[in-house]
Amino acid sequence: MELRHLRAFVTVAEERHFGRAARELHISQPPLSHQIKQLEQEIGGQLFSRTTHGATLTHVGRAFLEEARKVLNQAERAMAEALRAKRGEGGSVSVGFVVPIVNGVLPKILNLFRHRFPGVQVVLTECSTPSALLALAAAELDVALVYAPLDGHAPAETIARDQWMMAVPSRHRLANRRVVRREDLRDEAILMAPRRVRPVLFDRTISWFTEAGITPRIAQEIPTVHGLLGLVACGAGLCFLPRGCQSLKCDGVVYRELADQLPPLEVAIAWRADSTSPLVSGFVSAGREAVVGMKQ
Repeated sequence: MELRHLRAFVTVAEERHFGRAARELHISQPPLSHQIKQLEQEIGGQLFSRTTHGATLTHVGRAFLEEARKVLNQAERAMAEALRAKRGEGGSVSVGFVVPIVNGVLPKILNLFRHRFPGVQVVLTECSTPSALLALAAAELDVALVYAPLDGHAPAETIARDQWMMAVPSRHRLANRRVVRREDLRDEAILMAPRRVRPVLFDRTISWFTEAGITPRIAQEIPTVHGLLGLVACGAGLCFLPRGCQSLKCDGVVYRELADQLPPLEVAIAWRADSTSPLVSGFVSAGREAVVGMKQ
């Protein structure tokens, strides 16, 4: 059953005449009659009683008419929505993000994107960089704001950089310092996210210690930023976090600058390699433009 068959049927039903219906559809009468006959064969019942004066619906045709109109209306709505999405006027875009970015570049990007695409729904999902890359490959995400390097797993570009800071228990001796030095951490319990969750942060932290001849004492590995902050608040240790996290307020935790900075984290925007959506390209463009002047 094809939409053109339904459209032909509804037009004949409304015009009550095959000739007038053919003119309305801009076709000749024989092809119209053939389409109706094909539809009747598929249904297994006669839709019209034909007379010399026109055509009237049979009881089968009357039962079919209302549903046929619903299908045509739904098809028109679907086409309209598809055209709106093509123009970037509707639809949705799914965006993954790592937590530190939520209070950094993400709000700027969202504000610009929503200004340009007010009718588009943005679905946000918290994730780690590895899980975001897997979700992009599986088409579960359209775009992701993560930390580089991405090793070619998805099209991506660096849009900003984020420095590091230290989360310290408020009753800790280092809480009284304005700046924490690398040597201050020689015997301290360090809390970190597992390497499988945040490989960039993990590797750079270990390298930072190793360069100074320090073997870090990793007390615990916790996968989430909120979990790490909770343990810092309990006095279980100290942890390194991107500066974008400092707006995450947590009782019992203070943030301190590092005298010996680690290499900055590169904030990257990545997207689905197979995407042709104007919403995806629009979000990527918003990412580039929203952070102009933030690169260091």
